[in-house]
Amino acid sequence: MGIVRSCLALASLYQAKREFDKEKVEHNLNYLFWECTLKCNLSCRHCGSRCSPYLGRKDDLSGKEVQRIFQEIAEDFSDQDIMVAVTGGEPLVRDDIFKVMEEVAKLGFDWGMVTNGTLITENVIHQMEKSRMKTISVSIDGDSSSHAMLRGSEEVCYRAIKGLSLLLEHAKFLEAVEVITVVHAKNLHTLGSTYELLMKMGVEQWRLLRIDPIGRMKELEEGNLLLSGPQLQELLEFIVSKRAAGDMDVTFEESGFLGMEFEGRVRDHYFHCPAGISTGSILHDGAIGACPSLERHLVQGDAKAERFSEVWNIRFQQYRDRESTRRKGACAKCRWWAYCEGGSLHLWDWVEEEPRACHYQSMRTRSL
Repeated sequence: MGIVRSCLALASLYQAKREFDKEKVEHNLNYLFWECTLKCNLSCRHCGSRCSPYLGRKDDLSGKEVQRIFQEIAEDFSDQDIMVAVTGGEPLVRDDIFKVMEEVAKLGFDWGMVTNGTLITENVIHQMEKSRMKTISVSIDGDSSSHAMLRGSEEVCYRAIKGLSLLLEHAKFLEAVEVITVVHAKNLHTLGSTYELLMKMGVEQWRLLRIDPIGRMKELEEGNLLLSGPQLQELLEFIVSKRAAGDMDVTFEESGFLGMEFEGRVRDHYFHCPAGISTGSILHDGAIGACPSLERHLVQGDAKAERFSEVWNIRFQQYRDRESTRRKGACAKCRWWAYCEGGSLHLWDWVEEEPRACHYQSMRTRSL
């Protein structure tokens, strides 16, 4: 990296930090997950929430409870523009999902859904339009064998591709149809062919994320799927090349600081973890948290008994002041702490007080 480019990159990084520090103080909520259920028609081996077809829905919030909670949020955050992201489990296994979200949309919320794509039909798309859905993210993890490795069978891949095709053909009302790909050591080599497939289908947005040691993946300790440092670098170089081509909006999911070789180049912003700062969540049973990917002992309240706004305003300090609680171990000596703050919270080991995975260290990024 040349001296001029290095100086410009550092200046941009510093400015991004100043803006993020301001966000911590203001903590304006602009992204809210609703984990509508832990039930899913699949049982993916990497699932961060350990979802399964065998989980019941007895603990899920009822539709009326959800509507009441969002009514309170609409009243208490009336001056803020909040995007609601419906996730799970698989949202489409809830037979009332569109009825509930139609009422939520009437309150003024824009909303989108994250889905495995296998349950999408023309009738489902009609209900999406009726409930004023704005965006959707569909999981496609490489070719059929790579997809099957994570999600159970090649048939699952074919059904997801069919669902995506139906969306691209019939869901012109959506502002974004995005594909999400979980990248691991066994499907890294398929990214080129996946890119070509998505281009041919007409996909305009592709989000890639590294498989992480959380949830079921952590329990199974399948280290052979985790990306090594050189493999992560290969992934990031692939993203840089496709962003430069400009044929598709390709981006890397927030999950850790990448060093100056890649920060500002693989996504439209510099790394920061927004959990508890601008992003919150309502979990399937009403628990209030920062992000559905976090461990459950980190919930801050209960939306069935408390107003979300009161919990949001007073109980997320450990997310907004990370200097005192997280700068320990190897992170304490890292020159990039101020910009990374230990990485994404879902990768933080609260027992060992260090990240389970450090992108920067794994790639042995050259210091400036």
